[in-house]
Amino acid sequence: MSEVLGKPHNNVKQLMWKMGGDGDLRSVGGGKYVPVTDNLDNLDNHDQLSPLSEGDSAPSNRDNVRSNEECADPGAVIPVTEVTVTGGLTDDWEPLPLISTRDQLESVVDELRPAEMVGIDLETTGLNPRTDRVRLISLSTAEGSWLIDCFKVDPHPLFSVLSRKKLVMHNGMFDIGFMSAMGFEIEEGAEVLDTMLISQLLEDKEGT
Repeated sequence: MSEVLGKPHNNVKQLMWKMGGDGDLRSVGGGKYVPVTDNLDNLDNHDQLSPLSEGDSAPSNRDNVRSNEECADPGAVIPVTEVTVTGGLTDDWEPLPLISTRDQLESVVDELRPAEMVGIDLETTGLNPRTDRVRLISLSTAEGSWLIDCFKVDPHPLFSVLSRKKLVMHNGMFDIGFMSAMGFEIEEGAEVLDTMLISQLLEDKEGT
């Protein structure tokens, strides 16, 4: 892929790993990925491709989700019990904390208060905010990252803090649509930076 796109190998590897985490690609092992084609309304999914390879010689970075994935029907909601990342990590790397209690969530809220910018990404059970649910919320600041299990803890205490922050999202319209359905409102002075729109603007600029 890096050769076809003419992009640096490490950049493409990291992008494909992130797309795997976002559900746009599924790892099939050996540094190869296949597109997830049952999410056709996602603006990032346009083509149905053959398995993609990030590079033969480089170690693969893959999400390993320990769950009942093997016995689940297609489209079923799979409970998350553990999330780990393998390959390309430093020795002092620690697993992303999975927040599943109110006390843990309040601690995250306290961590978010002094942050000027917060990266946020949602994983949902479907594409319709009126009928589907938010499964996971991942949050990152310069000080740390957290994964909120919305099936175990009510994420609403986060909203009053996030509503006043500079939020960094990818396809923010999708995520904010789900958050708005849960009662989230952006307050005056807040800002949303959408990396998907920014990348499209940069591509358009390069093409002109």
